[in-house]
Amino acid sequence: MTIGRAFLIGNGPSLTAEMLDALVCEHTFATGRIHLMFDKVGWRPEHYVRSETVNANINTLVADIRVMLASSARCWLSEGWKGFYELYKMQTIPEGIVEWIKTCEEHTFLSARDEGVPWNWHLPELCGFGSSLHVAMQIAANLGYNPLYLIGCDLGYGRGYNQPDHFTPNYHEEGDVLRAPDATNRLLLAAHGNAAMNRKVKIINCTPGGELECYYRKDFWKVLDEPD
Repeated sequence: MTIGRAFLIGNGPSLTAEMLDALVCEHTFATGRIHLMFDKVGWRPEHYVRSETVNANINTLVADIRVMLASSARCWLSEGWKGFYELYKMQTIPEGIVEWIKTCEEHTFLSARDEGVPWNWHLPELCGFGSSLHVAMQIAANLGYNPLYLIGCDLGYGRGYNQPDHFTPNYHEEGDVLRAPDATNRLLLAAHGNAAMNRKVKIINCTPGGELECYYRKDFWKVLDEPD
């Protein structure tokens, strides 16, 4: 059953407070450190997804999750982190707030140049190839949202555009585990290519500018004027 459209929010430099506040009445999925925008907006995501399995900065991750648990978001979190949540006294979570998710074992740790890179999603099982945003897109598809609109998905990491790779220059903290920019671009482009091949939902890129060209593009502000 189709619920209606949803907006998937990346954390690229094109993302603005004005765009987020325009989504107050829309179905939205966010990832990463989106809460760094909260002091500028009244908007909060309906869904929040963190699917990564490796991150040396557990303190940052736990701090992020605590902020999101205190928001109104339904949090979809990697079940691989359950032990850490309990260790950091986060086990007293209100029922219905957290959904523990599991991604496929064969694709989750692959880079874009490894053998066995997938060429499509394999829903309803969640494919872990790519980033939390790609897992969020699959969750949205499984829930029945269609079409999916992307914003803040610029890519172009480390390209020297005289602007940060994210919506704030303070996005990363000391101790974060980061891929090399070129490897990050290759991985995300490959994962978006998989998403573009799916036959379950239509995906449209509403990011102004950027390097993501495997989807049909539409202007974000014009989409908001269209009926759901």
